[in-house]
Amino acid sequence: MFTGCAIQIGNNMAMRNFGEMKHKIIFQRKLQNVDSSGYEQPEEWKDFVTVRACKEDVGGREYYSAAAVQLEKTTVFTIWHRNDITNDMRIKYKAQFYNIIQINEGRGIGDIMTVRAKREEKEPN
Repeated sequence: MFTGCAIQIGNNMAMRNFGEMKHKIIFQRKLQNVDSSGYEQPEEWKDFVTVRACKEDVGGREYYSAAAVQLEKTTVFTIWHRNDITNDMRIKYKAQFYNIIQINEGRGIGDIMTVRAKREEKEPN
């Protein structure tokens, strides 16, 4: 798989250009809040970690393939490998939110990973 950010050959990923990690993205996770009286409140999205990423909207052949499965608003974020990113998180980039579809992990520390996500039309509750 080739993206503008990374090249993957088998299980090996390598950055094509480190300078492309110019976007700040925030991974968020849902947390259960408890008020001062001890009552549970509705879950809310809270910032978990901010990282630098390469952002690439799906296009070309990938776009048409993704459109066949209704993923036309898919974006691939390439970040340095982290062990604490999970599929139940979402990504905040500028004023947009992206639900994580798939995480392709590198081989370990020092590698990169790609996170495929679908842009939300509006912020969910």
